[in-house]
Amino acid sequence: MQKHQLHSFQPYFKIREVMHEDTAQSIIISPEIIEKMTKFGYFDIGSIVIPVSQQMGFVSIELHLTDNRRITYPISGFPRTLANEGPLKRTSKSCSASLLVSLQYGVKSLCTTCN
Repeated sequence: MQKHQLHSFQPYFKIREVMHEDTAQSIIISPEIIEKMTKFGYFDIGSIVIPVSQQMGFVSIELHLTDNRRITYPISGFPRTLANEGPLKRTSKSCSASLLVSLQYGVKSLCTTCN
């Protein structure tokens, strides 16, 4: 992943509910995150809120290693529903639901073609 870092581009995840492109988020994978991943085998971008329109909405996570938006690497196991238990938290901005997800993985949990 280090070789994909450029002065003008940083790898990122695109996270969205399937069929709801308007709520897509881009989560930049900073040089510090990549350094921890390569040195210590640990990946942590913290917690993020993922808006979903319904309790069992399917969420997609894709890795972008270039600025060509057509070249993506889907994360293994996605798209899938993340809200298996209990009601979703309602956001204060609207009546839509959201998921609070912590993205922490050991390097071995990531797609091996993306390293």
